[in-house]
This record gives sequence, C-alpha cells and structure tokens, in this order.
Amino acid sequence: MTITKVGMIGAGSMGGGMSLLLAENGISVSIQDPSTSTVDSLIQSAKGQNITSGTLSKHTEYKTLCDSLSSPKVIFFSLPHGTVGDTVVEGCGVSGGYQAARRGPSMCPGGQEKALEIVLPLLEKMSAKAGDGTPCVARIGEGGAGHYVKMIHNGIEHGMMSAISEAWTFMNKHLGMGYDEIGKVFEKWSAESELKNTFLVKIGADICEQKDKSGNHVLADVQDKVVQDIDGSEGTGIWSNTQATSLHVPAPTLSTAHYLRIVSAYRGHRQHVNEAFHDSFKPPKLR
Repeated sequence: MTITKVGMIGAGSMGGGMSLLLAENGISVSIQDPSTSTVDSLIQSAKGQNITSGTLSKHTEYKTLCDSLSSPKVIFFSLPHGTVGDTVVEGCGVSGGYQAARRGPSMCPGGQEKALEIVLPLLEKMSAKAGDGTPCVARIGEGGAGHYVKMIHNGIEHGMMSAISEAWTFMNKHLGMGYDEIGKVFEKWSAESELKNTFLVKIGADICEQKDKSGNHVLADVQDKVVQDIDGSEGTGIWSNTQATSLHVPAPTLSTAHYLRIVSAYRGHRQHVNEAFHDSFKPPKLR
C-alpha cells in the first residue's frame, strides 16, 4: 500500500518540519493547528522553499481534515502531551530535534504490528538514513514502547553530555589545557578509544576548535544561554529519572546530570555565591 496523503495535527517546530519533509517526498499533507497563523506561516515557508512535490492544505476543523484523507487514514499528532484518555495512536519517538524533523529524523514507533505495517514504508521514506542507506526506523514494541525508548535515550544522552562537560572542565580548569588541545583529545577519543564514533564527543571536538573570522575561539565568547532562574529543559530527563527510581534501577549518572541541568538555570544564584565567597570556588590547578 502506497500512502500519498496524511494528516498533521500540530504545526509547530516538529510538526511543521515533518510536514515540509513529507511534502518534499511527494506526500500531500492536510494540516490543522490551534493557531491558524502557524499553519499560514508554514504554507508560506513551503512556498519560499519552492516545495512543490507535495501539497500542504490548511484545515480549521478535524472533520474536513479527516474527510480529505482516504482510508486507512494516517494522521500524525505532533502536540504537547495531554491528559490520559482513549489510546488512539500508540506513539512514535522522533529523535534529532526540529532540525531533524525537517531534514529526516530517527524514528522509533511502537504499537500494533498491523497498524505499523501500514505506516512503516512512509516512515522509512521520510526518516534519516544510515551510511549504508538503511532507514533509521525500527518497530520498538507494543503500546507506547517507542516513546518510552526515546525518553530513556534522552536520559542517557543527558548523562553522556554531563560526563563530557565534566571531562572538559577537568582538562580546562584543572589542567590548564587550551581549547585546541582539548579538541585534539576529544578527536583521539572519537577515533580510537571506547568512545569511537561517538557523535557527542566528535561535535565536542568541533566546538572546542571552532574559530570566528578573526581567528578567535567561538567557545570563548559563548555565554550561558540561561539568564533567568528558570529550568526550560524538556521533560524526558525528569521522566527517565522517575522511571529509574520507581523501578529501583541505579542510574546515578542520569540523576547527577539532571540536577546539573537544573542548577545551570540558576545563573544569578551562582554568581551571587561566587561574589559572596570572593571568587574562592575557582578549581585548583593540577599542573
């Protein structure tokens, strides 16, 4: 069965990006969003990108959106999680953020095998591809297994990023190593150690060595993005830690990483403490 038209409920950064990606692949997309201006902007964006392979159509009512689709109807829900209700769609974890939603995400659907047989060819068409061309899509299991795996994936990713940050801090603050020197260490780890081909380590090296037009390291000018006492991190880190605790699974790296993400939101507090103690929290040099 070839799917030529789908519905997309939610036209934000993820839903909008996937709509453009589907249209580029020749799929007609019927779109509905609580904000009609969001849909209008998406359609204008498609025109600006000369996307003509598929079509994007705006719907203000669910009925007209459903009527525009042939059976079996394939509808993507790209909305914030709501309250528990009837399970209509089991869920599909989408990895890579809004950039991947536009260019091709990794996807981990969960649900009934019969339903997935219908949509897997479409997901494989729009997904990211491995180096050998294999679609980055796999049926994870029954029910909401796809979203569950994506949640734990994010928790592990938080732990890895925190460990890399800790290694960077140790090399820079304690050993006095420069950005290029640290970048070379990360490159070596990514090339030949147990961390070989680790994406986060590789981009860590790139970030350390990146320079602007004047030859200055970009990293030296990067300020803490969080300038208010808020924690705008996504919920997957919280849920991963909650699951680990409730299932009695020891995951100290995940929990430590999450608390560090929270404390990073309190930039003002950190500055106040640092000033109160007269900058005495500077890490000691080890060489």
